[in-house]
Amino acid sequence: MALKCKKNSSVKKRGTHAERPEKGCPMGQPAIPVVFHPPFLQEKEGYYSAFSHLFRNPLNSVIGYVDYLIKGYAGLLSDDQLEQMGFVRESALHLDKRIDILMQIMAFDLGLISLNQTPIQMIDFLEEMAREAEPIMKEEKMTLSMDLPESMVLVSGDATWLRIMIQEVLTNAVRVTPPHASIDFQLREEGGHAVVRVMDQGPGVPQDKLKWIFEPMTQLQDKNLLLSGEKGGLGLSLVARAVKAHHGHVWAENHPKGKGLIICVKLPLIKREICQNSTETQ
Repeated sequence: MALKCKKNSSVKKRGTHAERPEKGCPMGQPAIPVVFHPPFLQEKEGYYSAFSHLFRNPLNSVIGYVDYLIKGYAGLLSDDQLEQMGFVRESALHLDKRIDILMQIMAFDLGLISLNQTPIQMIDFLEEMAREAEPIMKEEKMTLSMDLPESMVLVSGDATWLRIMIQEVLTNAVRVTPPHASIDFQLREEGGHAVVRVMDQGPGVPQDKLKWIFEPMTQLQDKNLLLSGEKGGLGLSLVARAVKAHHGHVWAENHPKGKGLIICVKLPLIKREICQNSTETQ
């Protein structure tokens, strides 16, 4: 029960933008821009590519053979067998997305990510993401409330990575929020920054573990407190790295009025005058 997104890209060759075939999932997540700059990153690129090859090739073979069997090329399967193969395929695709996120985390840590930053109007951006999330919210029987300011809020950001950030935070909120509850979005200007807060109605996180939830493979002992529906959370780790690359800050806090976790993303604002002057020059 997660927000499903288009699969992210793997790295192809140095000096090129890498793109991976899409697998037809509903949430519109663009390919991930990963750019290599020779020659000083050659060793890092080789390490990254070898790691990707080690995990992705066997998994792609598994998915390919499962599809082969489901389509009946090796003989017709019974309804029960088809159902079981469907479970295998779903698990393989889930693992594929986890590998995608792990590879993106590694790319950030190796300094291989290049951001394409442009002025982003955050109100329009968040409203668009809310519209994209409507089908999954209906499916999970949840509502999404938006608390947005009336005046324009501009940040300098990579639209692809901003989208991934919000999707991962929202995915986490959906997975821990019970049906018929609400997830709240809030956008504010605070001290020269745009602050996005995503508030769920899950069980929250023990105060002494809040600082750890953005670290990869962090495990919370209480099974009811698992983030992103798994023992080793990766999505929030990717969010932390993407926010840092935007010269921002991300943190988590428990809701002061009851159960629930609040994920806060703070990004530097662009002065409106600068943006207007840039637009007039163009």
